[in-house]
Amino acid sequence: MAILTTEERLALLLSVLGDDAERAAMKAINPTRAVYVNKLLQEYKAEPPTEDEISYIVDDFSKYFTFAMETLKPKLAQAEKKVRTTQRQQESAGGEPSGPQVQEFAPVHSNGDYIDDLNRLDGFQIATALADDHPKTIAFVINHLGTSLAASIIKQLGDDLRGQTVFYLSQDISAPEAVANQILQSTFLKANSVRQQKEDVSQADVLAKLMRSLPKDMRVDLIEKLSQENEEIVDAIKSKLYVFEDILRLDDRDAQKLIAESGADHLVVGMQRVDPAIKAKLMDNLSKRARKSLEVEIEFKTNATDEEIEEARQHFVDSLGRLDEAGEISLN
Repeated sequence: MAILTTEERLALLLSVLGDDAERAAMKAINPTRAVYVNKLLQEYKAEPPTEDEISYIVDDFSKYFTFAMETLKPKLAQAEKKVRTTQRQQESAGGEPSGPQVQEFAPVHSNGDYIDDLNRLDGFQIATALADDHPKTIAFVINHLGTSLAASIIKQLGDDLRGQTVFYLSQDISAPEAVANQILQSTFLKANSVRQQKEDVSQADVLAKLMRSLPKDMRVDLIEKLSQENEEIVDAIKSKLYVFEDILRLDDRDAQKLIAESGADHLVVGMQRVDPAIKAKLMDNLSKRARKSLEVEIEFKTNATDEEIEEARQHFVDSLGRLDEAGEISLN
């Protein structure tokens, strides 16, 4: 085989890896080079690569990947050791693990009834199995599932796929028995092979957790520098920087400032079904008359929805953030 240029090798590899890899690569490479690579890609799509070409590029990629991993192995080992050490320290201190949590799924043994088999799986497993299927196929499968399981799957679909699936769910979907059994069996086998779900941890979540652990002056400096590079992620970090439970970190004087800033209405709703420690913290920083009045209002305000409670608590969080950034309160 003739020696291929870098662009030709990349185009050949992307033609093998598929659309997702193609989109990711095109965003990362130089625009001028991307035009040329895209032209080569279209040629490969019009005339697919031969088995020899595919074998060549996969072998070439494998060698490069192996070399890269060998080169990076010392750094990866050092990073992994640091992560394990940090996790052990947190666990020994009674803290939560810092890395994403993993949910394990036990295999489900088929009883030959694939509808029943599917209904014994987790929604994440089925949603993962259906992710690349046609919306009509997804709707067909969902039609055979329990309501709560079906809702869980629909919620996990991408926006476009969800909309198309809901459209087909409103139609009369049927299939010959042999075809229906094949679809249900195939979906079950794919879903049952999904063994774990790793909790998604966004970059903003990780950075916000880091910022919360830093002294305020250092945190402010880092956020200011980061805002010069990426204002969008700074906004996301700020939205996660303070939480309702931070009320417990306030001394009594600062807790009183927060109550005055937040207002009685938000206090009544936000204290519905609240953690006893937070309730005690807020109640202890009210006057005797205000506390008695609030207790009566809380007792009567029993129909607040989860959304209303969350909104009221978010108001406290926003007020807490403003006061802290202005230097009017201090989080211990």
